[in-house]
Amino acid sequence: MKKLFFAMFLLISSGAFAQISPAIADSATKKSVISPKFDFIEMNNNKLWVIDGDKKTELTNTLTLINETTIKKTGIVKWKNGKTYKLMEGDKIKMDGSLLKSKAKS
Repeated sequence: MKKLFFAMFLLISSGAFAQISPAIADSATKKSVISPKFDFIEMNNNKLWVIDGDKKTELTNTLTLINETTIKKTGIVKWKNGKTYKLMEGDKIKMDGSLLKSKAKS
């Protein structure tokens, strides 16, 4: 019975989260699992935004990409090789972890 209830909960909750946001929080690790389809993550007004076409959703948890690049909601990016970078206004990260720095730096 518990397995059935858990399976129903997963089906219902995954559908609800998919409609709300492409970033789904994993409560056990407090990391986000990202939908395989998004254009980029952008720092805008000191917040991180997941951009997918014309949809824009704020990133509220640490995100781990498939290549083990982690992106904290504070804008700190850490690649698998240990290199870190603080995203600045207008910087973007693509799904593969590549960094697109903003051309307009002050």
